[in-house]
Amino acid sequence: MPRPRSTRRGRGILMAMPERSLLLAALPWTALGLQAWWLCLLQSLGVWLSLKSRSRAALPLGLLLLALAAALLNMPDVRRAALTFVITGPLSLLLAAGILGARTGRRWALALPAAALLIGPSFVGALALLVGALGLGNPDERSSSQPLRPSASPRPLGWLLGAALLIAAFAALPRPSLPHLDRTPIDVVERVTAPGAKAAAPRGSRTPRPGPAQVTRPPRPDHSLQTLLNAATLPLLGMLLLCLAILRRGWGRGGPRAQPLLAVLTLALLLAAGLFVLGLLLQPQAVYRVVGQIVTPGTPEPPAGRGPAAAAPPPAAALLLPDWLIWSVSVLGLLLLAGAAWFVLSLKEPPEDQPEARPVPETDTPAEEALGRVRAAYAATLRRLASRGLSRATHETPDEFLRRAAARWPELQTPLAHLTGAYRPVRYGGAVDESQAAAAERAAADVQLTLLNIPDSSERQP
Repeated sequence: MPRPRSTRRGRGILMAMPERSLLLAALPWTALGLQAWWLCLLQSLGVWLSLKSRSRAALPLGLLLLALAAALLNMPDVRRAALTFVITGPLSLLLAAGILGARTGRRWALALPAAALLIGPSFVGALALLVGALGLGNPDERSSSQPLRPSASPRPLGWLLGAALLIAAFAALPRPSLPHLDRTPIDVVERVTAPGAKAAAPRGSRTPRPGPAQVTRPPRPDHSLQTLLNAATLPLLGMLLLCLAILRRGWGRGGPRAQPLLAVLTLALLLAAGLFVLGLLLQPQAVYRVVGQIVTPGTPEPPAGRGPAAAAPPPAAALLLPDWLIWSVSVLGLLLLAGAAWFVLSLKEPPEDQPEARPVPETDTPAEEALGRVRAAYAATLRRLASRGLSRATHETPDEFLRRAAARWPELQTPLAHLTGAYRPVRYGGAVDESQAAAAERAAADVQLTLLNIPDSSERQP
């Protein structure tokens, strides 16, 4: 009976679908508006290789190390490298969490790369989000190499198309520039004049204009710097927790000597954490400028009775950050690093990396031990008789051979008779007890001792 066309067509679509790992590898392109295109390409390749290896820890570590390498390419410009990693480091962990969730069939995980797309919209990123959504796995399927089965309901596709239209409309709207790298941030700040100084009058105006309102509390830019230094202890504490967690896992697996790759990863993670904290502390103006308060010192009046003062270069504007923002970012950094430490401690080794359990030798029962003792006594007797020139023929039974040996050496009739009686049940599948095993061992010992006392010249031919 021929199959229906719909079944054949569905099977053809199933066979034509690429692997789920290839579809999920498109999700790093949703961050194209926030990082370089070549970093998106490298992260896509890293996603595909990590999903092929079926290791959950390889994906976030791989994306984070790629972001770290991309940031270090800006060296020796430490400031630019740190500010780059402040954005690309957390972004790589965000993408890794979304990809791992989408791999196991969690639809909410697509909101993570979608958030990166909303921050930096791009047409390629919207297309990558649609392609990655096609790789959404089933909750029961944990393998990333299984082909995608087409969904029976078109509802998810409609939601994805609606989200794509919304993102396209959002991308067409004007938006402020991001306070990131060399992009010029919007100076949404309040400029005030330091107290105790008059504002400079504009040129070409005889009537002085009223200066800006004086603040009631004198701003203290050094207070923000001191608060930054105090709050930096929290991320440093988180770094310490992460280091201890990594070292704990390393000691459990034999230390850096047994696992050199673990030592390299530890150093890379420490470098990433240090670069992230440095990006928060080195130049906070580039990150927090949109919410800070820039204090412009006023122009001091020249002393009375003297000529005009020499023109001095304008002093650098100091940034005054609110304390709640500084401590909020520090607490957030501590929570992120503590969560990373907990994640490292909760990782489980894959089955292939676990040491194979050695088989426990099974102890023989008393009956099996007695059988082994009788076989050993019979084999020792055969070797001793063969050393004296008497070997068993292929057509002989054990009884016939032992009778021929007794005929050649009459002194061996008694021990050979005991050995024959003990070995007969062993040969025909019977059982022996402890007394029969002991009798066989005594008979084998008597045969060896008797043959030692019989010289070769006195041997009698049968």
